[in-house]
Amino acid sequence: MSDRHLENFHRLSPESPEDDTYFRFTRALVVAARRWRKVANDQIRPLDQTMVRWETLYLVAYSGEEMTQSELARVVGVEGPTMVRMLHLLAEEGLLERHQSRDDLRMTINRITDKGRQVIADIMSITNQLRREMLDGIEAEDLAVAQKVLTKMVRNLEEVQAGRRSPAVGTGEEETKEG
Repeated sequence: MSDRHLENFHRLSPESPEDDTYFRFTRALVVAARRWRKVANDQIRPLDQTMVRWETLYLVAYSGEEMTQSELARVVGVEGPTMVRMLHLLAEEGLLERHQSRDDLRMTINRITDKGRQVIADIMSITNQLRREMLDGIEAEDLAVAQKVLTKMVRNLEEVQAGRRSPAVGTGEEETKEG
């Protein structure tokens, strides 16, 4: 990460040392996530797949429940129309089967096919090797701490999205809303 970015951050927002730590951490997190997605997409491109398509297939296959298109879109992080298009293409390729729900005719049920399970296995083979390479030299204890931190961050962000948590302006602390 470039210290130039940090210098500009300090110039524009000369807050506290805590803000400096938060900035460095979130910047490293964003760079790592983008780089992971780029390298993973490059690695699975020969399979004519992307990480967004893999995540959708994986969720349909292994979520343990039938997810609506809007739930899939929210979890994967795409807009509803994008998810509808992707599910349609995955079905056309024989990776998913789509059926109208018997209980609610407004809902479409998506089920993975054997071909879809094979694509998931092929992608997992590639991404598991990439994970091993990316995490090489990092101790299991450090990974456990990182996972704990990331899990807490996701929970905090979900609370912010739901309106149950908002940053306290100027204090570096958070407020939790009642209700």
